[in-house]
Amino acid sequence: MRKLRRLFSFPVLVILFVAGLSLLGKSFTSAKANDKPAVFYKDDYRIEVALPEGPAKALAENPFTLTLKDREGSPVSGAKIGMLLSMPDMFCGTSSAVLEETSPGVYRGSGVPLMAGASSADVSIDTGKQAIAVRYLFTAVH
Repeated sequence: MRKLRRLFSFPVLVILFVAGLSLLGKSFTSAKANDKPAVFYKDDYRIEVALPEGPAKALAENPFTLTLKDREGSPVSGAKIGMLLSMPDMFCGTSSAVLEETSPGVYRGSGVPLMAGASSADVSIDTGKQAIAVRYLFTAVH
């Protein structure tokens, strides 16, 4: 029993958790949290995620914009875009949003960060042909 406790000690659990995150990271692409637009290249698509009005404000509606283009640079219309906002380093809950197409290949919606600090928007994109996930990192302020 002691060997089992040692095997699952705190440092080992931390290592397993980090290893799990690295495996999860293979399905996500992320950007550094700099509150600037982030561009992702995933398979045949170019995805740009942005907070057009600057730093996000905690507990407030914040506009997000996603631009989706194909390999040739043509807008991709008709995609379904979902977004889940959270704080990766905290367990403070999540909020979700749906981005609607406002012009060919341009999707807009609002999200509410629940606290100030380092945050992420996990964006899921269904083009009808492919499912794509990207992670946009940003900072929410008071």
